[in-house]
Amino acid sequence: MRRRNTEAARISRAKLKMAELLMEKEASELSTANTAFKHMIASQLVYANELRKMLKMSSVEFNYFKRQQQQQNENESTEQTQTQELAEQSNAPETIDPECLIKHPLQHTWTLWYLEADRSKAWTDSMNEVTSFSTVEDFWSLYNHIRGPSEIKVGGDYMLFKSHIRPMWEDESNKHGGRWTLTIHKNLSDKYWLDTVLCLIGEAFECSDQICGAIVNVRQRIDKICE
Repeated sequence: MRRRNTEAARISRAKLKMAELLMEKEASELSTANTAFKHMIASQLVYANELRKMLKMSSVEFNYFKRQQQQQNENESTEQTQTQELAEQSNAPETIDPECLIKHPLQHTWTLWYLEADRSKAWTDSMNEVTSFSTVEDFWSLYNHIRGPSEIKVGGDYMLFKSHIRPMWEDESNKHGGRWTLTIHKNLSDKYWLDTVLCLIGEAFECSDQICGAIVNVRQRIDKICE
């Protein structure tokens, strides 16, 4: 009887030990599972935070790009408007002062001639008719676009005569006339020639009706002005 009780006690202790081992194993497995689960949750939380940052950054970048695009569109619209306004202004008819359209006529029409300093040609062949003018404005337009006496070749002449008179003694208006000659220093020829021409076309001489024209002779040492 005692022996049976001892065997029963041994079996009972063995079962209890086995139960304890099973419980420890389950507890260990549960702890491991909990740890793995915790790691998984933590990893998911980290991923979620990173994803949230990325989404937030993308939103900021998108808003920045959107603002930049809007600014660019506004600039293009402004440039287009300015270009259109400039085009409209350029196409608009200019308002010109009527006074600027009025030319002031001279009493006579005058013709400018140029005599080349070319001894290989006959005198008449060296004469070149430059142009004629009959208003103050046309005279200044001509004068401002030609060389002065000091700039033409030595041996050349400028001759300004009334348009119906050729600058030669054989002309009917000249053959019974004469001339006055003024010898001047070369550095004064431009000034005296302009003064003579202005008096000539402006009828400022006392006997302007008897003067046919004027000539400036450009020579090596001195120049001459003749009327």
